[in-house]
Amino acid sequence: MAVHAFVVLPYQDDDLLNFAGSLDQHMDEIVRVVLAAKPDATLYIDPDSISVCTSKIEALGVYFEDKIQQLRMAVGRTARDIQTAPLRLTDGTNYFIWHLDRFAVNYAPPILAEAAERMQQYASEQYVLMLFAQALPRGRAFIPIFKDALHKPELPGTFTHLPFVTDAEELALWLATHHVKSFSLRDTTRFEKTSHVKQGKAVYQERETSYFWHLDNLHKDHYEVYDSRGSHLGEANLQGELNRSKAKPGRQIEL
Repeated sequence: MAVHAFVVLPYQDDDLLNFAGSLDQHMDEIVRVVLAAKPDATLYIDPDSISVCTSKIEALGVYFEDKIQQLRMAVGRTARDIQTAPLRLTDGTNYFIWHLDRFAVNYAPPILAEAAERMQQYASEQYVLMLFAQALPRGRAFIPIFKDALHKPELPGTFTHLPFVTDAEELALWLATHHVKSFSLRDTTRFEKTSHVKQGKAVYQERETSYFWHLDNLHKDHYEVYDSRGSHLGEANLQGELNRSKAKPGRQIEL
């Protein structure tokens, strides 16, 4: 089953101001999520939103061309430009976000409008937003979108529920939940979350082996694995394949 992942950058002024305040952290997380999605999904970007994000943040005196270049390299040449051959309607139909928390609607940015239209036209495929815009509603696991037009009495119709993730761990869970990828520490049939934290990430215990696992929060491209007594066993890739040759003798996890 095809998977379509849409990169949603901040676009409102207040959101961009907060984004600029911790630019390195935000941009690094975006790159990590994009790289995690690439093997399994077709990526969609809006070059206009990247330009808006760049120009507004640089107007605040924050220069980050190197970070934008990292994002472009992570996205690669295979990403779809939503401005090229879009599916969203351009006949006077508008797309709106429903904010239940304040009973308000706002125009949906083009990346959300495109995602919603694609989801309506090809409902049998999988869609996920890689959401980095704090201003969008987050009270539920999806962004509700509807479309309307004065000249179309059949509208508005039903809402389109666009699911979203905000970091690499949430993406891994979404991929596993939708059977795109088979491994996730949040698979409760295999792992149990403990009260321990390592490198700022939760430690999980494997039910069958009692091994302890946590995401390497420095590189975010592998898991560290320890036996039931806390001795380092090795590293596992993001597919959960353990490489014991990378065990560090003497390394222990504090439990």
